[in-house]
Amino acid sequence: LQASKEKKKRDARKLPEHLQSKSGRSSKRRRLDPAMDLRHCFSLAIEAMWQNPKSVPFQRPVDSRSNPQYRTIVKKPVDLNLIRTRNEEGFYKSRAKFQDDVQQMYENCRQYNTNNLMLVSDAKELLSICQTKLSEQSSTIEQAEAMIKLAMLLEEIVENLAKEHIHFRNPVSAKEFKDYNSFVKQPMDLSTIQQKIQKYSYASSAAFAEDIALIKSNCYAYCKGRYQHMLPFADKLWKDAENLIAKKREELRKLDKSVGQWSQLTQSKGHTPSASYPGTPGVGRSVPGTPGMTEEPEAVEIIPPEGEGEAMDQDDDGLMAELEDGLEELDEGVEEGDEGDLVDEMDAHVDDEDAFAHNDGLGDGMMAPVDHDNY
Repeated sequence: LQASKEKKKRDARKLPEHLQSKSGRSSKRRRLDPAMDLRHCFSLAIEAMWQNPKSVPFQRPVDSRSNPQYRTIVKKPVDLNLIRTRNEEGFYKSRAKFQDDVQQMYENCRQYNTNNLMLVSDAKELLSICQTKLSEQSSTIEQAEAMIKLAMLLEEIVENLAKEHIHFRNPVSAKEFKDYNSFVKQPMDLSTIQQKIQKYSYASSAAFAEDIALIKSNCYAYCKGRYQHMLPFADKLWKDAENLIAKKREELRKLDKSVGQWSQLTQSKGHTPSASYPGTPGVGRSVPGTPGMTEEPEAVEIIPPEGEGEAMDQDDDGLMAELEDGLEELDEGVEEGDEGDLVDEMDAHVDDEDAFAHNDGLGDGMMAPVDHDNY
């Protein structure tokens, strides 16, 4: 009966079957988000405690009207609903921090209910359930924790670099330096690196260092022989990055070894992105300033040769051409019966381009649901 209803809906909308069916579009891609993995592991532990009948007294805060002395005795009230809310908000960045709250809930119960040993026993049972559930997922938790910690250390490094190296904070403007793309094929800057860190695109300090080195090599490729005064700035950027990495080398090495599966997942995306990589603005696109910096960056001290006007930004045309080529390929695949793989491929391509599409207005037509009455 349900299948019949769904078929009638599809027929009414008069759209191709392969575009209507959700089951025909399996998700083969995985979002690179260790924080989400961590939240999922903790949510399993929370639900295991919640489903236990003995958890009922711990699911909500203690009623201070019925227990007027509770707030005097218990200084840090914790309940399962609070733990669940904190987990959904991403409060717990490590297993230890999550366990601290569960342990605190048990300690509060033991401290207040000195005459109710049965309730204390129930709280201890919930604590045991939580520890068992976390132990079952210890490998996933450890790897996610390592990725989060690695991202924190790398972000600290790039923020320190951005404070001093103002010339490399943001992408070079192709409108001001229209021949830049002729010399530099993979643009890179500190704000882009920071965006990649926030997307957990680095599973090792070596991959991070490669992108810092790319900034230097790009500077040499474009400025050598023309803007010689820029080369010492690039050298100093690399030297400062080496020193900052060296100060945290031992900790970074341990994290590099602990990320496990994430090293394969990030390598499949590539260490150094092309212009279409999500989080890598095209040359000449404006990006938000590096968080933590309040002052306006000074102008880059390179002057274009006389007689060169502003160049038209060709990024939009290139983006549209890529999308049109992809759509043609999808149409051909549909005719050949390979639409499932091609749709997944297009999904991945669109994910890589969606940041640009929204910034440039290309996503305006996707800001509201499709009108099923007209389509």
